[in-house]
Amino acid sequence: MKRRLTQAEWWAEGRARFGKNPDLWLFICPSCGQVQSRLDWLAYGTPGAEADRRLAFDCIGIRALEVCPDAGTVDFSEPSRGAGCRYTAAGLFPISPVVVTMGASHDPFERELFEWARQPQPQEVR
Repeated sequence: MKRRLTQAEWWAEGRARFGKNPDLWLFICPSCGQVQSRLDWLAYGTPGAEADRRLAFDCIGIRALEVCPDAGTVDFSEPSRGAGCRYTAAGLFPISPVVVTMGASHDPFERELFEWARQPQPQEVR
């Protein structure tokens, strides 16, 4: 069963988990388990607005392939080797666990998104 939230609830949960800076919020790909943030997308040269659109919606492995076609991404459902996979919530398999109602109240739309990742422990390196 998918979790359903409003956009306001989603933002409040992000702030409660990770603080006020959305660049540092962590999401986990439901296919490969790769943890990613907005800063990860920006590090691949993704423009800010595009990073906002793709974060928690596409696995970062898609961007890795766009930037470097020889990147070591994994195939769908294989364990992550650190580069992510090709999963997108807009794809054939709707496995994203969260549905967020976005947009203005007179024109709302639903968006399937990745779940929050847990905060890494200080000894962990992403």
